[in-house]
Amino acid sequence: MLLLFYLHNPKVSYSQCSCQCVSGRVQPVCSKAPVVMPICSPRICEAERSKAPIPRRFVPPAPHIKPSNCQQRRVKNPNTNQYTWRTICRPENSFQ
Repeated sequence: MLLLFYLHNPKVSYSQCSCQCVSGRVQPVCSKAPVVMPICSPRICEAERSKAPIPRRFVPPAPHIKPSNCQQRRVKNPNTNQYTWRTICRPENSFQ
């Protein structure tokens, strides 16, 4: 009966509604207050992304140590399994 009234009365204003994801749920969003709330079909809404930036892990800078004990040493390259000569420097008072 109510439906017939709305179909035959030209002065009834219809609001435009669309189904949208709001806070993770599908809900009707209307331009005006609807007389009859539309029913939205169920669907999966994407999770809302956080607006806050991802905090970066603090990595302290390497300590500035002046090496004083430098020696030529043979070092094995694990990629080629061959030994090469390199200059190896260690700070003073380091364990050997």
